[in-house]
Amino acid sequence: MTSKIYLTGLEPAEYVHPLDRDALKALENVPGLARLVRKLNEVGLDRILLLESMANKIRVTPRQFPDLYQLFQETKEILGISRPVELYIQQDFSLNAYAAGVEYPHVTVTTELVNHLTGAELQFVLGHELGHIHCEHLLYHQIGRYLPRIMALVGSATLGLGALVGAGFEVALYDWIRKSEFSADRAGLLACQDPEASKRAFCKLAGVPSSWVGRLNVAEIHRQAQDFQSLVTGDSINRLYRFLGQMWSTHPWIIIRFSDLLQWVDGGAYQGILRRRGVPQVSWGR
Repeated sequence: MTSKIYLTGLEPAEYVHPLDRDALKALENVPGLARLVRKLNEVGLDRILLLESMANKIRVTPRQFPDLYQLFQETKEILGISRPVELYIQQDFSLNAYAAGVEYPHVTVTTELVNHLTGAELQFVLGHELGHIHCEHLLYHQIGRYLPRIMALVGSATLGLGALVGAGFEVALYDWIRKSEFSADRAGLLACQDPEASKRAFCKLAGVPSSWVGRLNVAEIHRQAQDFQSLVTGDSINRLYRFLGQMWSTHPWIIIRFSDLLQWVDGGAYQGILRRRGVPQVSWGR
């Protein structure tokens, strides 16, 4: 058993990353976005995603993988999320997790993720995905993830999607989606409350084999992050390459996320939230 601090009354604004906040404002100013959201509601994408999960994944319940269910419920409680959120396991050989559903939110983790991460590392990832729900990221995330499917369902002629994309919608959308990941990483750390576990999780997601984790030199990863920052700081060409290299990605590069989360911890904001919102309780260890 380990002691965890439950963050009573935690508000997303307390940990949302400034880049996330600013990029969202820019996205919401793109013409036609409200029209797109209305069409999504009309075609019922949210319900489609729920049915797809229930039909093709394993739902985690108190009677189905109860240890994982307990860890998920604990993570929700730590972050102060009271609304119902379901958890599913999907057969997949990648280390991945994602949240979906605006009206029916649920989180999916892959079999390989569960196989390769420790309890604390898995809680970081679960907290990350619950952070997307807590921050109400999912509507625009779903637009980005399912844009081809949306176009097939509603038709670009009736939606006017072609003109919307031509106006820079996709660039603004993916820019915000990437920056929203920084906020979710902060939620993951607030959930697991173990900076070392978050570092290990990042390294495993980057490609460190499980059998090599014991030999992983985290200090060397710190140096790699510093070397990367030195490449892009003060060099406009490298900054441009950084943007172009990620432009159509939904996630920032792992080293960028690793470095950004460390800066948040070193700046004192992480500990400040724990002190301000914390209610110590005994939690289930794994």
